[in-house]
Amino acid sequence: MKKFLKWFLIILLAIFGLITLLIIVDLHSSVDEYNHNSQTENKKNKIHLSKPTDLKIDIKLKDTDSQYRIIGKTNLPDSTKISIDFIVGDNIKGQTSTFVEFGKFEFLFGKKLINIDSIEISCINNIHWQTPSVLKQLIFLNNLSDKGSISKKFLTKGLKREFFSNILDYQQPENLKLTTPKIKDVISNNCKKIVVDLMVDKAITDKELEKHIKYWTIEELVKDSEINAITVRCFHKGEDITFRPNAVFAPYGDWSKASEQMKYSDYTFKI
Repeated sequence: MKKFLKWFLIILLAIFGLITLLIIVDLHSSVDEYNHNSQTENKKNKIHLSKPTDLKIDIKLKDTDSQYRIIGKTNLPDSTKISIDFIVGDNIKGQTSTFVEFGKFEFLFGKKLINIDSIEISCINNIHWQTPSVLKQLIFLNNLSDKGSISKKFLTKGLKREFFSNILDYQQPENLKLTTPKIKDVISNNCKKIVVDLMVDKAITDKELEKHIKYWTIEELVKDSEINAITVRCFHKGEDITFRPNAVFAPYGDWSKASEQMKYSDYTFKI
């Protein structure tokens, strides 16, 4: 009986070991397959210039808890180093640089720079900036300057308008007839708040009114992206009493919580 139990345990352990080995082999095979697929995908997305090419760059604004992030797409070759200037008027207020990988790049900048006029992204074609491999490809870029650089400028108002339109789920219709609202600044507890008083016709529909409210909320945020909260009060023309609850864009949708630190993409818009 003891011999039987001994051999039974040996066989059981052998079966367990075989199953474990098969699982490890299967996992290893899956990892190899994943790595192979990733390498194949990366090679597919790898950019290499070999003929005359017009520069393409597209960027979008995102926010993080403490900074803003630019996510970019381009047709510049892999490992190209690009320069970024943050511009107000004719003055550069900040600079950074990053590298292109698989047609993409990104960089961060502080929230104090959000109200700048523009962001200029430049590719500098010289040995101090680029590797020999990249230099050989950049000669195929059309419209390189005499100094061997090429750049593209983006107005931050356009980037911010797209950013806030996405947050508020807004697309401006072509035929929206706007009336200019009254704007009031409210400073309290080191918070910057805006009150927008909107005067509209009594015949306005709820859907059209919502478009007006979102439009002016976005315009104020684009104008000054350090605002902590916005409320929109709606009046019928010639009257001084609001005819609907105020719309609010603020942390948790609460005007009184404007001092709370929160990124705009986590704000609540109550309308």
